[in-house]
Amino acid sequence: MSDAQGQSLLDFLEAPVLVGDPEGHVVFANKAFVRDLCPGGEHPHGMPLASLFGGGGREAVLSAVAEVCSRGESVKFRLREAGKAYLALASPIHHEQSRVGVIMQLTDEPSMDSRLLDFHREIQEPLDETNTCLEELFEATGGRRDERFRDLVERGSQSLMRARKWSEELNSILCGTRPGLQTQTLHPARVIRQLESRLASDFREAGCRLDVLIDPSLEVASGDEILLESRQ
Repeated sequence: MSDAQGQSLLDFLEAPVLVGDPEGHVVFANKAFVRDLCPGGEHPHGMPLASLFGGGGREAVLSAVAEVCSRGESVKFRLREAGKAYLALASPIHHEQSRVGVIMQLTDEPSMDSRLLDFHREIQEPLDETNTCLEELFEATGGRRDERFRDLVERGSQSLMRARKWSEELNSILCGTRPGLQTQTLHPARVIRQLESRLASDFREAGCRLDVLIDPSLEVASGDEILLESRQ
Protein backbone atom coordinates (compact mmCIF):
# COMPACT_ATOMS: atom_id res chain seq x y z
CA MET A 1 0.00 0.00 0.00
CA SER A 2 2.79 2.47 0.84
CA ASP A 3 6.38 3.12 -0.13
CA ALA A 4 9.32 3.95 2.13
CA GLN A 5 8.25 7.61 2.43
CA GLY A 6 4.76 6.61 3.56
CA GLN A 7 3.06 7.69 0.33
CA SER A 8 0.29 5.30 -0.67
CA LEU A 9 0.19 3.77 -4.12
CA LEU A 10 -3.49 4.77 -4.14
CA ASP A 11 -2.36 8.40 -4.42
CA PHE A 12 -1.33 7.70 -8.00
CA LEU A 13 -4.89 6.82 -8.98
CA GLU A 14 -6.99 9.50 -10.66
CA ALA A 15 -10.16 8.02 -9.14
CA PRO A 16 -11.07 9.14 -5.61
CA VAL A 17 -10.46 6.41 -3.01
CA LEU A 18 -11.54 6.43 0.62
CA VAL A 19 -10.75 3.91 3.38
CA GLY A 20 -12.82 3.67 6.54
CA ASP A 21 -12.53 1.62 9.70
CA PRO A 22 -15.35 -0.58 11.10
CA GLU A 23 -16.52 2.31 13.29
CA GLY A 24 -17.15 4.49 10.24
CA HIS A 25 -14.16 6.85 10.50
CA VAL A 26 -11.78 7.80 7.68
CA VAL A 27 -8.33 6.22 7.96
CA PHE A 28 -7.18 7.15 4.46
CA ALA A 29 -8.20 9.33 1.50
CA ASN A 30 -6.07 9.52 -1.62
CA LYS A 31 -5.07 12.78 -3.29
CA ALA A 32 -7.84 12.51 -5.88
CA PHE A 33 -10.46 12.29 -3.13
CA VAL A 34 -9.06 15.32 -1.30
CA ARG A 35 -8.86 17.24 -4.59
CA ASP A 36 -12.40 16.47 -5.79
CA LEU A 37 -14.41 16.08 -2.60
CA CYS A 38 -12.71 18.15 0.10
CA PRO A 39 -13.45 21.83 -0.70
CA GLY A 40 -10.85 23.20 1.69
CA GLY A 41 -8.19 20.75 0.59
CA GLU A 42 -7.89 19.37 4.12
CA HIS A 43 -7.31 15.66 4.63
CA PRO A 44 -10.39 14.06 6.25
CA HIS A 45 -8.36 11.62 8.37
CA GLY A 46 -10.30 10.59 11.48
CA MET A 47 -13.53 12.27 10.39
CA PRO A 48 -16.82 10.31 10.44
CA LEU A 49 -17.87 9.13 6.98
CA ALA A 50 -21.28 10.73 7.59
CA SER A 51 -19.69 14.19 7.74
CA LEU A 52 -18.09 13.94 4.28
CA PHE A 53 -21.27 13.72 2.24
CA GLY A 54 -24.56 15.53 2.23
CA GLY A 55 -28.21 14.61 1.73
CA GLY A 56 -28.85 11.46 -0.26
CA GLY A 57 -25.12 10.89 -0.71
CA ARG A 58 -24.65 10.47 3.04
CA GLU A 59 -27.44 7.89 3.20
CA ALA A 60 -26.08 6.00 0.19
CA VAL A 61 -22.55 5.80 1.65
CA LEU A 62 -23.63 4.79 5.14
CA SER A 63 -26.02 2.19 3.78
CA ALA A 64 -23.30 0.71 1.53
CA VAL A 65 -20.74 0.63 4.36
CA ALA A 66 -23.23 -1.06 6.69
CA GLU A 67 -24.03 -3.68 4.04
CA VAL A 68 -20.35 -4.34 3.33
CA CYS A 69 -19.59 -4.78 7.02
CA SER A 70 -22.55 -7.08 7.65
CA ARG A 71 -22.27 -9.25 4.55
CA GLY A 72 -18.56 -9.06 3.82
CA GLU A 73 -19.27 -8.52 0.11
CA SER A 74 -18.67 -5.65 -2.30
CA VAL A 75 -21.52 -3.24 -2.95
CA LYS A 76 -22.04 -0.99 -5.98
CA PHE A 77 -24.07 2.21 -5.71
CA ARG A 78 -24.53 5.65 -7.25
CA LEU A 79 -23.44 8.83 -5.54
CA ARG A 80 -23.91 12.50 -6.40
CA GLU A 81 -21.63 14.91 -4.59
CA ALA A 82 -20.02 18.28 -5.30
CA GLY A 83 -22.04 18.64 -8.51
CA LYS A 84 -20.77 15.38 -10.00
CA ALA A 85 -22.25 11.92 -10.43
CA TYR A 86 -20.19 8.88 -9.45
CA LEU A 87 -20.42 5.12 -9.66
CA ALA A 88 -19.07 3.82 -6.36
CA LEU A 89 -17.73 0.44 -5.32
CA ALA A 90 -17.36 -0.32 -1.62
CA SER A 91 -15.44 -3.48 -0.67
CA PRO A 92 -14.39 -5.09 2.62
CA ILE A 93 -10.77 -5.11 3.77
CA HIS A 94 -9.68 -8.40 5.30
CA HIS A 95 -6.76 -9.08 7.61
CA GLU A 96 -6.06 -12.52 9.05
CA GLN A 97 -9.58 -13.69 8.19
CA SER A 98 -11.17 -10.70 9.91
CA ARG A 99 -12.80 -7.67 8.31
CA VAL A 100 -10.94 -4.58 9.44
CA GLY A 101 -12.42 -1.85 7.27
CA VAL A 102 -13.97 -0.72 4.01
CA ILE A 103 -12.36 0.70 0.88
CA MET A 104 -14.47 2.77 -1.48
CA GLN A 105 -13.56 3.84 -5.02
CA LEU A 106 -15.48 6.45 -7.04
CA THR A 107 -15.50 6.67 -10.82
CA ASP A 108 -17.23 9.27 -12.96
CA GLU A 109 -20.66 8.11 -14.05
CA PRO A 110 -21.21 8.39 -17.81
CA SER A 111 -23.55 11.18 -18.86
CA MET A 112 -27.11 10.32 -19.84
CA ASP A 113 -26.33 11.04 -23.52
CA SER A 114 -23.43 8.59 -23.44
CA ARG A 115 -25.62 5.89 -21.96
CA LEU A 116 -28.34 6.54 -24.51
CA LEU A 117 -25.79 6.21 -27.31
CA ASP A 118 -24.74 2.88 -25.84
CA PHE A 119 -28.38 1.79 -25.76
CA HIS A 120 -28.76 2.86 -29.39
CA ARG A 121 -25.83 0.67 -30.42
CA GLU A 122 -27.33 -2.26 -28.49
CA ILE A 123 -30.68 -1.77 -30.24
CA GLN A 124 -29.15 -2.12 -33.70
CA GLU A 125 -28.25 -5.80 -33.30
CA PRO A 126 -31.79 -7.07 -32.56
CA LEU A 127 -33.17 -4.85 -35.34
CA ASP A 128 -30.76 -6.40 -37.84
CA GLU A 129 -31.54 -9.91 -36.57
CA THR A 130 -35.29 -9.27 -36.83
CA ASN A 131 -34.90 -8.10 -40.41
CA THR A 132 -32.96 -11.27 -41.32
CA CYS A 133 -35.60 -13.48 -39.67
CA LEU A 134 -38.42 -11.74 -41.54
CA GLU A 135 -36.66 -12.19 -44.88
CA GLU A 136 -36.03 -15.89 -44.20
CA LEU A 137 -39.61 -16.37 -43.01
CA PHE A 138 -40.93 -14.70 -46.14
CA GLU A 139 -39.04 -17.13 -48.34
CA ALA A 140 -39.69 -20.25 -46.23
CA THR A 141 -43.46 -19.73 -46.13
CA GLY A 142 -43.88 -18.84 -49.79
CA GLY A 143 -45.00 -15.43 -48.66
CA ARG A 144 -45.12 -13.97 -52.14
CA ARG A 145 -47.76 -16.52 -53.13
CA ASP A 146 -49.70 -16.82 -49.87
CA GLU A 147 -51.65 -13.69 -48.99
CA ARG A 148 -51.75 -14.56 -45.27
CA PHE A 149 -47.99 -14.77 -44.89
CA ARG A 150 -47.37 -11.89 -47.28
CA ASP A 151 -49.58 -9.60 -45.21
CA LEU A 152 -48.00 -10.64 -41.89
CA VAL A 153 -44.43 -10.27 -43.12
CA GLU A 154 -45.16 -6.94 -44.79
CA ARG A 155 -46.69 -5.63 -41.56
CA GLY A 156 -43.66 -6.84 -39.63
CA SER A 157 -41.34 -5.21 -42.13
CA GLN A 158 -43.24 -1.92 -41.90
CA SER A 159 -43.00 -2.01 -38.10
CA LEU A 160 -39.28 -2.75 -38.33
CA MET A 161 -38.84 0.16 -40.73
CA ARG A 162 -40.51 2.50 -38.23
CA ALA A 163 -38.30 1.19 -35.43
CA ARG A 164 -35.21 1.80 -37.56
CA LYS A 165 -36.43 5.28 -38.41
CA TRP A 166 -36.90 6.28 -34.78
CA SER A 167 -33.58 4.67 -33.85
CA GLU A 168 -31.79 6.73 -36.50
CA GLU A 169 -33.56 9.90 -35.39
CA LEU A 170 -32.57 9.26 -31.76
CA ASN A 171 -28.95 8.75 -32.77
CA SER A 172 -28.97 11.96 -34.81
CA ILE A 173 -30.40 13.98 -31.93
CA LEU A 174 -27.92 12.54 -29.42
CA CYS A 175 -24.99 13.17 -31.75
CA GLY A 176 -26.16 16.73 -32.35
CA THR A 177 -26.23 16.39 -36.12
CA ARG A 178 -29.66 18.07 -36.21
CA PRO A 179 -31.95 19.51 -33.55
CA GLY A 180 -34.95 17.32 -34.21
CA LEU A 181 -36.77 15.06 -36.62
CA GLN A 182 -35.69 15.16 -40.23
CA THR A 183 -38.06 16.87 -42.65
CA GLN A 184 -38.52 15.17 -46.01
CA THR A 185 -40.91 14.97 -48.95
CA LEU A 186 -43.95 12.79 -48.34
CA HIS A 187 -47.06 11.71 -50.26
CA PRO A 188 -50.03 11.87 -47.86
CA ALA A 189 -52.26 9.59 -49.94
CA ARG A 190 -49.59 6.89 -50.10
CA VAL A 191 -48.98 7.06 -46.34
CA ILE A 192 -52.70 6.65 -45.61
CA ARG A 193 -52.98 3.73 -48.02
CA GLN A 194 -50.03 2.00 -46.35
CA LEU A 195 -51.68 2.49 -42.98
CA GLU A 196 -54.97 1.13 -44.35
CA SER A 197 -53.21 -1.96 -45.69
CA ARG A 198 -51.66 -2.75 -42.31
CA LEU A 199 -54.91 -2.26 -40.41
CA ALA A 200 -57.17 -4.12 -42.84
CA SER A 201 -56.34 -7.60 -41.53
CA ASP A 202 -57.00 -6.52 -37.93
CA PHE A 203 -60.43 -5.30 -38.95
CA ARG A 204 -61.13 -8.51 -40.89
CA GLU A 205 -60.28 -10.60 -37.86
CA ALA A 206 -62.74 -8.51 -35.85
CA GLY A 207 -65.46 -9.09 -38.46
CA CYS A 208 -65.39 -5.53 -39.72
CA ARG A 209 -64.60 -3.91 -43.03
CA LEU A 210 -62.27 -0.96 -43.29
CA ASP A 211 -62.72 1.59 -46.07
CA VAL A 212 -60.62 4.75 -46.11
CA LEU A 213 -61.71 7.62 -48.33
CA ILE A 214 -58.93 9.95 -49.40
CA ASP A 215 -58.38 12.18 -52.38
CA PRO A 216 -55.62 10.52 -54.47
CA SER A 217 -54.64 13.91 -55.88
CA LEU A 218 -53.41 15.33 -52.59
CA GLU A 219 -50.33 17.43 -53.13
CA VAL A 220 -46.88 16.35 -52.07
CA ALA A 221 -45.93 17.93 -48.75
CA SER A 222 -42.89 18.40 -46.54
CA GLY A 223 -42.78 16.32 -43.38
CA ASP A 224 -41.99 12.95 -41.89
CA GLU A 225 -43.90 9.86 -43.07
CA ILE A 226 -43.40 7.92 -39.82
CA LEU A 227 -44.56 10.87 -37.74
CA LEU A 228 -47.64 11.29 -39.96
CA GLU A 229 -48.52 7.61 -39.55
CA SER A 230 -48.19 7.80 -35.77
CA ARG A 231 -50.67 10.69 -35.63
CA GLN A 232 -53.44 8.84 -37.50
